[in-house]
Amino acid sequence: MLKDLKMHGKRPAVIMNEIGDVNLDGLLVDDDVPVIEMLNRCFCSTIREDLSSTLLNIYRQVQPDVIVIESIGIANPLEFIEGITNASIIAGIELRLVTTVISAPHFFALTHREKSKTRRLLEE
Repeated sequence: MLKDLKMHGKRPAVIMNEIGDVNLDGLLVDDDVPVIEMLNRCFCSTIREDLSSTLLNIYRQVQPDVIVIESIGIANPLEFIEGITNASIIAGIELRLVTTVISAPHFFALTHREKSKTRRLLEE
């Protein structure tokens, strides 16, 4: 995705969210793409403000055309979107796309349980 953006003349920046204290995914990003790491965190209710301030900081410092946010697998997309709201109002940042990658067999099993968290999230 980043290579394609650069090939089309866009300046991307990346925010990496990791629940641990090491960002291995960040090593895959080329040195010419600014990366901000949010380590030992999860985009949940206590971190929404951190996401907003991180977005504003990277927007103001780097002036990227596109900001790609890579969240951890346990992040709730709805809480993640709420974390972008303040930054979008203040800086005019526009949320264009949320992409989720899942394990299909695991997802299928979870969605067929009547009271699963995954099923409730899909309904929301």
